[in-house]
Amino acid sequence: ATKAVEAIEETVSAPAATSEEAAAPEAVAETEASAPEPVLIWGVPLVGDDERTDTVLLKFLRAREFKVKEAMAMLKSAVLWRKRFGITSLLDADLGLPELENVVFYRGADREGHPVCYNVYGEFQDKDLYEKAFGDDEKRERFLKWRIQLLERGILSKLDFSPSGICSVVQVTDLKNSPPMLGKHRTVTRQAVTLLQDNYPEFIAKKVTIRFSSSVELLIWNFIAA
Repeated sequence: ATKAVEAIEETVSAPAATSEEAAAPEAVAETEASAPEPVLIWGVPLVGDDERTDTVLLKFLRAREFKVKEAMAMLKSAVLWRKRFGITSLLDADLGLPELENVVFYRGADREGHPVCYNVYGEFQDKDLYEKAFGDDEKRERFLKWRIQLLERGILSKLDFSPSGICSVVQVTDLKNSPPMLGKHRTVTRQAVTLLQDNYPEFIAKKVTIRFSSSVELLIWNFIAA
């Protein structure tokens, strides 16, 4: 694992200066002055002495079974996607969907300290809410951005990429009272799943799908997640 991380760090590092550049201090100084900003992902630099860097790189390596070239391709694709999607500006954007705060939200942690993210599809029994989220292409695109925004904010506020930190979440999907036919959301759901698989590797510590039929089952789950 250590060798794989070192290999991927070398791949994303800037190339070393040539002998001519080393012999010309002015050229080196000009190059340094115009050097691009360090590439960050979830606030963690991809290259450097930050102890969190290895944690992030290991996520991509594990997702590609420690095949360095494939992990590097995945990492590069994720960095480019974040730029195209506008993740930085999205973090502070007002998408005007406060009603969805009861659909997807973080609450509590499991016994190992992983934050728990709940997806409560029963809320979409409200036809007005369903139409506001998935009524047309524009609304579905806004919902997708809202979901990614929630994920990014959760990563930044709840996860710690230090070697001994918590860097994944428990995902709970509550299907109680969910509408039997959810047609308009399928396209955006597929998009979201693809984006999560391609750009957020190893972020799910555990997946739980539940259908609470009684308060007893709810109490049992709360005990497990406590």
